[in-house]
Amino acid sequence: MKSSYRRFLLVLAGLIIVGVFTLWGPAGLRIAKETLQDTPWQVPVWALPQFLRPEPRIEKLYQACGHREEIPLPEEVNLRWIGKKELEILFPPQEGWEIYPEQNGRLVITQKVPGLCPQDAPKRHLAELDGRVAVYRGPTGSMGDLERVLDIRMETLPREWQERIRQGRAEFRSEEELLKALDSLEEYSADAW
Repeated sequence: MKSSYRRFLLVLAGLIIVGVFTLWGPAGLRIAKETLQDTPWQVPVWALPQFLRPEPRIEKLYQACGHREEIPLPEEVNLRWIGKKELEILFPPQEGWEIYPEQNGRLVITQKVPGLCPQDAPKRHLAELDGRVAVYRGPTGSMGDLERVLDIRMETLPREWQERIRQGRAEFRSEEELLKALDSLEEYSADAW
């Protein structure tokens, strides 16, 4: 009895698939998919039929610099066929994951990561802190950590260096570049007096 019921369900599912394909045809499916992808969704993306769901985008958001890094999925993983609860198990909010739909209905799965992205992590910049020169991690304008405050008062620097620091143009791609610049500023430190 159980196997005949299964067989009935398989035949019914097959007939439904053939019927939809016969009525709409491949062109109808393509047109429906394109039309629906261009309109804002009124229903949650995970409630859409799987063949209409755009492939989700998975990314890391580095909070200190604001850069995003796309995370590629292995080819055998297809998140289009996964529901909301399964996505929340795979990408738990307590680990910094956030799942939201874009305007076009595509799901975006973002993990917020504290700190700088790999491209900005080696960068350093100089800024003014309480009248002294300070070294910060990351590029100018990022929320990188304060690395150290130098014993150099801003008013003792040449006008060119003061402007460069205040205008956010004292940025260095590496620790080595920073050390070269600091060597040239060493004569302006309080110890030199």
